[in-house]
Amino acid sequence: MKYDDIMKIKDIHEKNKSLKDFYLNEINILSWLDNTNNIQKILFKDRFEIKKNGLYHNLTGPAIKWRNGVEDYWIHGTY
Repeated sequence: MKYDDIMKIKDIHEKNKSLKDFYLNEINILSWLDNTNNIQKILFKDRFEIKKNGLYHNLTGPAIKWRNGVEDYWIHGTY
């Protein structure tokens, strides 16, 4: 299943499970750190991401932090 198809899933539990499977199997992430309260924290080889309901989101810091030190700030999917 492609990412865009997963994002169309209405049931949040099914969406989160599909996202986790997608990241683990298709993207080859290092670790799925947290998947509670519609928050996903994912550690990739080159970055750390925080998403809420599938959108980049973090009110207390960067939603994406790259290993090279670059930080991307997002709120509800808006850069």
